[in-house]
Amino acid sequence: MSPNRSCKKNTLAAGVVAGRKASRVSCLVARFFGAAVLAAGLFGASPAFAQETSVYLRALHSGKCLHVNGASAANGAAITQWDCANQPHITWRLRYLGGGSMYLVADHSGKCAQVNGGGTANSVQVTQWDCQPVPHVIWRLDAAPSGLFIVNRKSGKCLHVEGASTRNGGDISQYACIDQLNVQWTIVPVQ
Repeated sequence: MSPNRSCKKNTLAAGVVAGRKASRVSCLVARFFGAAVLAAGLFGASPAFAQETSVYLRALHSGKCLHVNGASAANGAAITQWDCANQPHITWRLRYLGGGSMYLVADHSGKCAQVNGGGTANSVQVTQWDCQPVPHVIWRLDAAPSGLFIVNRKSGKCLHVEGASTRNGGDISQYACIDQLNVQWTIVPVQ
């Protein structure tokens, strides 16, 4: 059965968030986590799920995961892609803020993914910084053709792997939300 067909049958996921794009996103997230978990927290009133569950943010084109370079806990540390491993600098928490907005919080440092300097151009580097209620530190999930877009609130641009790199250490920046796999992600629970 195709993912879209199973999503249409998943009325709980489709009803969690109003709107066409949000319904597809909630359906995709329900497929990754299960509809009960989705309803309990990611898009619901309770942020408990987002604060307590570690996930991998996996790039569709490479299968590699978002990670903080060198396991640094410093503000400004680069975020790159790396082989997915159950290490706290490669796992993240989606801290729900309400209205579909969230922080992407690195498990090892408690710091958030942010667009460096609050830039709005394509290819501005994504780094970690203290979690603050400012637009360049806040993200949302949107439906993408093959996965999810992770969209920055300030710029409206998506998290992406620079140059479609498939190597460990490939830089993460923001870019226009286009139908390319290096701009699309999946959310995978840490087992």
